[in-house]
Amino acid sequence: MKKIFVIFALFCVFFLVSCGDGSKKVDTNDSGDSTSDNSDSADSASDKGDTGNSGSAEATKEGVYLGIIGFNEELFQENKYSMEIGLLNSSTESGYTSFINNLYASKGTALYYADYKALEMMGKSSIPPKLQKVALVTFTDGLDNLSTDEYDPENYDDPDLYLNAIHDKIVKEKIHGKSVEAFSIGLKGREEGVEPAQFEGTLKKLASSDSKAFLVSDMDEVMEHFDIIAKSLYSATTTVNLAVLLPGGYKDGEVLRFTFDNPNSAADSELYIEATFRKTDKGRSLEKISYEGFAKGEATIQHKEKEGAYYRFVFEDMKYDDGKAPAWSESELRNILKLWKQNSSGGWYTDSEFDPASSSKLEEERSSALIMLVLDCTTSLGSDFSRMQEIAKDFVKTLVNGSSTGNGNGNGNNAGDGGDNSGDSENPDQSDSSDSKCREGKLKWENCPYGYHVMFKSVLDDKEPEDYEGNSQGDTCKESSTYILNKTHIPADATIQDAYLVWTAAQPVAKKNDITDKEVILSFSSSTVYGLNNIEIITGKKAYKISETDKVDFEFDGFQDLDEPNKSYYTYRVKILDFFKEIQEQGRNSNTDIGQSLLGEYTISGLDCTEDKIYKNSGEMVADWSIILIYSSAENERKNIYIYNDFKKYWYDQTEITVSGFELPADSEIRITLASHEGEMGLVADIPSEEPVIPESLKIQGLYSDDWLFLSNECNPQAYRDQNYDHMDYTEIFNSISSVYGYNDTKPTCIGGTPPNYNTDEIEFGMDVDTFLLNSETFAHYTEHFHEGDNKFEISIGANKDAVIINYLVVSVSTKN
Repeated sequence: MKKIFVIFALFCVFFLVSCGDGSKKVDTNDSGDSTSDNSDSADSASDKGDTGNSGSAEATKEGVYLGIIGFNEELFQENKYSMEIGLLNSSTESGYTSFINNLYASKGTALYYADYKALEMMGKSSIPPKLQKVALVTFTDGLDNLSTDEYDPENYDDPDLYLNAIHDKIVKEKIHGKSVEAFSIGLKGREEGVEPAQFEGTLKKLASSDSKAFLVSDMDEVMEHFDIIAKSLYSATTTVNLAVLLPGGYKDGEVLRFTFDNPNSAADSELYIEATFRKTDKGRSLEKISYEGFAKGEATIQHKEKEGAYYRFVFEDMKYDDGKAPAWSESELRNILKLWKQNSSGGWYTDSEFDPASSSKLEEERSSALIMLVLDCTTSLGSDFSRMQEIAKDFVKTLVNGSSTGNGNGNGNNAGDGGDNSGDSENPDQSDSSDSKCREGKLKWENCPYGYHVMFKSVLDDKEPEDYEGNSQGDTCKESSTYILNKTHIPADATIQDAYLVWTAAQPVAKKNDITDKEVILSFSSSTVYGLNNIEIITGKKAYKISETDKVDFEFDGFQDLDEPNKSYYTYRVKILDFFKEIQEQGRNSNTDIGQSLLGEYTISGLDCTEDKIYKNSGEMVADWSIILIYSSAENERKNIYIYNDFKKYWYDQTEITVSGFELPADSEIRITLASHEGEMGLVADIPSEEPVIPESLKIQGLYSDDWLFLSNECNPQAYRDQNYDHMDYTEIFNSISSVYGYNDTKPTCIGGTPPNYNTDEIEFGMDVDTFLLNSETFAHYTEHFHEGDNKFEISIGANKDAVIINYLVVSVSTKN
């Protein structure tokens, strides 16, 4: 049984040429009928683009109000370029789809005028009720070459003035009292003579902020950005509340679990809400509410009213972990919702009297969004034009129901979909990292001002005098360990975008066929804010056995030692973003800088640790934890961050990884962190050997290089072993000395001393978490191997006599905007 030690502290577009009879205006009424209207000529140069509150009538229903503009010279001349703003829903969707299908490619990029007209259309539209969002989404594959000559309502002298005027309208003027959220997506490399810097500058002018301007390399990236934007806009207009009726006669303190994935048992559920039922003279409440697979909501809910013998509770504003609102129908909810009750021994059984049809009700609330979609329909898109049409239709589909058809990727599957294991990350032995998983269920974060930091600690100590082969070794389990996050580690404005707690341990021999330890206790005590703290039991989706490794995704892995079957190891990697959201919310409430609120002590306790002799006597005890923080900050340049997971024993073994999906800028930086377990100092293979010996090392190879470069620093020195006529270069990376860089550091801090001077009082026994910083300032051969425009490189991990367990690799790469 776990012991909980509570510390009271003082204390986040597309294209075959398709011709047709495009309709300039389509009335998207609720019946789904569409009618053509050729009024308001597109080339009316005398029109002034008023983006003020000029809507003459207020729309009557909440929801998404969408208009579309497709631009090229022919569409403008033939008045077939726009679909007027109307209510988008399942009944009117076909009208939008037809309009997109009837767009066709021609020459002439009137980009500025298209955005000008889009803003004007929104300003003159009827005012939707409960308007929450006004958005402009623009796609182009080139620069404007038509607007100032043919479509210039304000008679601007040159294109720059026109572009600046559009930018001012976006960032300074409001539409129906709302600021415009403008996104721009540019597909580079389609027009000769277009300078990337100029194209990027144009995209930024057409966006409401630099972070909403996306310069992309291919249609897959276009599709990804459109999908993310559409889902964010859909979520902004939809609030889902769930009301449930519970009898007042439940026992006080009874633990209930509502599952939403129709599991065979409560323990199998990966989507649930758990709560403790409380009864008093004043009414009934649900307390200690926890959310799995859902964004964290209220911790306590009082009953709303009483209906006969039943009390009504409402879970408000339900959203998944990714921030999206559930898109259940009432019938779907009845098929997936179950209520479980916990018995005295901790097991679960279904409440047979709970009928979802009569005891639950969805209460969906809609606000409104006003959106214009602006699409480049020029011939420079070539065969991608039809792809653009499919992606645009997916965008519309997502705005209707929160999910797309996936047709935009050309094969009917959602872009980047990892199959059933949506939490998977790419294994290091795969040859291409372009599918390594990321946000939206995948472990990569792309083209944003992100950084990362890894906290880590062992829960082992060296209490016995005997050393293993001259090395100090962990031989005793501790109840807890604490990492202190300080102001050098993360910027003062850091906002946590994602976080994962990783804990790893050796499985006791007596339990080698039993379930592993699926939960630990994480507590935080602030060093900057009096009374700011947080404590939570962090739990995996279920308790897995080592034998179940092949059935699990990123969250769990394990293996049995093939040479010594009584030895086995496992690791859990659990998303803990809500834990940090709670800390930063407390910080906001105390008027503390968002990053400063995160500074303080992070303690893990309750991690199962074994002192079995089979591990202790061979120096192979493992029990440790780490936290991977992905944060955004104004201090950061745009980066791609990838996490690769592996969990296996390396002994005279190596792996090569290809990292790709970026484009290096002129002054680039690469940061790499390798987390491993059970490394020892000084264990190097004897040579000469009959075959080349794999060196202990972390190596990197640039795109156009034939040589591998050893990564080393003060904490992990490069060395060689010379015997008779041969020598072997290697790096002492698995030495229980970890290297840590703060966000602005150029030199590492060595945890456990600086070789050859070791400090056994500071060593984190049984683990290495080594970070390497690569740029022209810190890495002597950097500019010889990494060049502007490079889009991939190789990483190699090797081990020889020192058998180690590799867990995960974090890679951060500077990328062009």
